[in-house]
Amino acid sequence: MKKITFRERQRIISHNIQMRNLPTSKRVIIKHKINPVLAIKKWVNDNQEFISVLDSKKYTYSITFPKRLNFSDNYQKSVRSINSIRKLIGLNGVRHRLKNINLNNIENISTSASLVLTAEIDKWNDKVGRRLVPQTEEWNDSVKAQLSDLGFFELFNFEKCNFEAKPTKLNIVKFIKGAPGDEKKAKYLREKIEEIVGNRVKRPPLFQALSEAITNVTHHAYPQETKINKHWYMTASFCDDTRELKVAFYDQGIGIPSSLPRSKLWERAKAYMSSISVYNDHPSLIEAAVEMGRSQTDQENRGKGLQDLLEFIKQYGNGYMSILSQKGLYKFSCIDRNHHTKKEALKYPILGTLIVWSVKIPEKGGRS
Repeated sequence: MKKITFRERQRIISHNIQMRNLPTSKRVIIKHKINPVLAIKKWVNDNQEFISVLDSKKYTYSITFPKRLNFSDNYQKSVRSINSIRKLIGLNGVRHRLKNINLNNIENISTSASLVLTAEIDKWNDKVGRRLVPQTEEWNDSVKAQLSDLGFFELFNFEKCNFEAKPTKLNIVKFIKGAPGDEKKAKYLREKIEEIVGNRVKRPPLFQALSEAITNVTHHAYPQETKINKHWYMTASFCDDTRELKVAFYDQGIGIPSSLPRSKLWERAKAYMSSISVYNDHPSLIEAAVEMGRSQTDQENRGKGLQDLLEFIKQYGNGYMSILSQKGLYKFSCIDRNHHTKKEALKYPILGTLIVWSVKIPEKGGRS
């Protein structure tokens, strides 16, 4: 064992004496400072499946995304690769930066994953500027077309992608970005949904659900003390073959598991979880938020957004609503008007709250 020097010994003795003279509540434990360079190297090494070092001297990195970018059957790889963007945002202050996003391997991408990817790159732009340039030559044409329809390429100093892709039967609404209080954009999204689906969408429950999702961002996703940009993102898609309408809403706030304990209804939430004998974990907190129809505003006409979504699905008889927030998943499914729910704890978090709801729209004149 290496012997400590006389000076080091004196410093330790002096610190111990100071600690003894302080009240217990004010005592602090001296921790060894973690070398930030070594910490970053460890993170890169632990995530080398997704992270590549482009230039070790300039501290530039590339993120490679998996073949299937979705949160249903490839959640861990998808969320880890997307979360790497947020990690590199935090490292930008110490000269580490994202240089390239490699989407060459992606063969299919879901509506919700494409929205979260778009939101995270937009957050990168807010922090660093539009420095990324997508290299699209080897991208899958259908993925390229889907992202182009979403408005993905507008995030870059990049001309609209000119390529020939086979006609697709997936109709996508260009992503909508808003801030707390932008409830009017719910009407705009509803109008865009009607353009791709037709006038067979039940207006009141859909509009109420969209409006409430936006309103809830104002009251729970971003607390007043939060200094980050307070944005939310929405999109929708409709498949002509399956007649599936899917709407995705994403905010980059603190998440339901963190916002619920801050709300005025926290005591009721705890009572609810106690009544069904569930642990205070992320999936159960999301379930409590859904079942209670809670809202931080504690107003009679607030907090029913999640219930509006469920009602929207029930009216059509086939569909689902999934909520991913931090390390929790809650999913409500309706198949031929039979309902069931699922909860799952997630190993890797989604950074914020992602709500996806989907319904099967009948043919004109069909039963709903």
